[in-house]
Amino acid sequence: MTLTGSAKIGKTATPRFQASAVLVLQEAAEVYLVGHLQDAQLSSIHFKRVTVMAKDIQLSRRIRGERSWSSFMGLCLRWVYYNH
Repeated sequence: MTLTGSAKIGKTATPRFQASAVLVLQEAAEVYLVGHLQDAQLSSIHFKRVTVMAKDIQLSRRIRGERSWSSFMGLCLRWVYYNH
């Protein structure tokens, strides 16, 4: 991911990213969410349900060892590092 500079808007500087960096982050987020929802769906199937519920997603996060938003961001950054 490459920060290309910053544009000054008012009194604050806002970072600008290359389009490829944004696409890589989007791809990483999609990979994470799809895998996460697949795990949650397997949980609902195991419990003989056809609907994914919040408790399935929570179980999926617990099994994966995820505790916070930073886990997701760390996963995204590792994915970007190894795949770009």
